[in-house]
Amino acid sequence: MLISTFKKFTILATPPILLNIFRKSKFIFATREADTDIEINQEIKRLRSIPRKIKCETNLLGQKIISVDAASVLQVYNCFFKQEYCKFTTDLQTPRIIDCGANIGATIYYWKKIFPDAEIIAFEPDPEIFDLLSINCKEFSSTTLIQAGLWTFEGELEFLANGTDGGHIAELAEEVTEDKEKITIPVKRLHDYLQQPCSMLKVDIEGAELEVLLDCKDLLHNVENMFVEYHSFIDKPQNLGKFFSLLEDAGFRIHVLDESTAQQPFISRPVYNAKDLRLDVFAFRE
Repeated sequence: MLISTFKKFTILATPPILLNIFRKSKFIFATREADTDIEINQEIKRLRSIPRKIKCETNLLGQKIISVDAASVLQVYNCFFKQEYCKFTTDLQTPRIIDCGANIGATIYYWKKIFPDAEIIAFEPDPEIFDLLSINCKEFSSTTLIQAGLWTFEGELEFLANGTDGGHIAELAEEVTEDKEKITIPVKRLHDYLQQPCSMLKVDIEGAELEVLLDCKDLLHNVENMFVEYHSFIDKPQNLGKFFSLLEDAGFRIHVLDESTAQQPFISRPVYNAKDLRLDVFAFRE
């Protein structure tokens, strides 16, 4: 009888207590989230006020990162942290990720947050940006940083550096302007790094993607997921059919987002950095 009474008392008494605890906890979490949102919005506003190509530091991505361009940080934050463009799932404890066009390392931050033990190989051709990439990612384990562009052979090529995230191999579009500097960079062959399985391949190499991936055609079966920022240069063949056929022949399903939408495409198309088309292409296995 005593046990039965105790049980009834417990059942009746516990819910209000738990409810109060839950309400207090919910209030605390809501307050913290609100404070975090305010801090994020303030930091976004600050970064928007910084002119392009001005070196800056920010904690917007969760920890301090040094950037050469505030606008680029905001774009990366929106795509890769807020919308999580490159989120993927795997059963592997140590997925192998290859980042072609790593810039200052923001996507490495993202992947290391999800997969702390991931093996990451990252390429960045611009020597000044590579210096910041090295600083930003110096604490990450199992991360190999390579100061090189990617092409169909190993050697050297001329490169048009623009100080942000839009530098490209010179022979793709000889557009030398005041905001670009022609330099010589080492180039590697991506083919040499796809000899073993790759959980995620990110390719953002400013117009060199088709040539590089065609050179890897026989090894794309080793890639599980691939994100490609596809570019076409003004007055150059777009080669969209060749590009998408390459992915389909490798067995990928494809999803596409347009990064350079025009309101009236028959009248005019946006052109940036000598490119008139930028597509975010997601290739994956089913």
